[in-house]
Amino acid sequence: MAKDKSKKIISTGKGDSSKKSSTKKIVETSGNKSKKISAKSKEPSRREQIDSIMKSKKAAATQSTRSSRNTASLDRQVLFGRSNYILIGAGIATIFLGMLLMGGGEMPDANTWDESLIYSTRRTLIAPIVILIGLGIGVFAIFRD
Repeated sequence: MAKDKSKKIISTGKGDSSKKSSTKKIVETSGNKSKKISAKSKEPSRREQIDSIMKSKKAAATQSTRSSRNTASLDRQVLFGRSNYILIGAGIATIFLGMLLMGGGEMPDANTWDESLIYSTRRTLIAPIVILIGLGIGVFAIFRD
């Protein structure tokens, strides 16, 4: 049968909490035999704790600036920005409005012909101008920085 080996750590502080070091005893047990090993561990001072906190904050700040640089480089790789997409949407909406202005022209009666319904100023002049303005907005949105 193999004997189980286990380690126990026993802290033996002298009761004074203001001391910066305490003694720990490591007791190694194996069957009936046991060894006692003592080791001193030093708790970090207040100044060392502050230094470690400041180092971690600097590391976090450095990491955040690196990540913001990475996102800035990603912004340069994106073809269009938010304002470009808004302008493209406005151009498409303007073209759609021009198509709506151009629609209609149905004769109320199949036996009568009314040129003012088909060849009105709204359908022949205003609607094509609105469509061209929408196309111009789209082209401007594509070429805008």
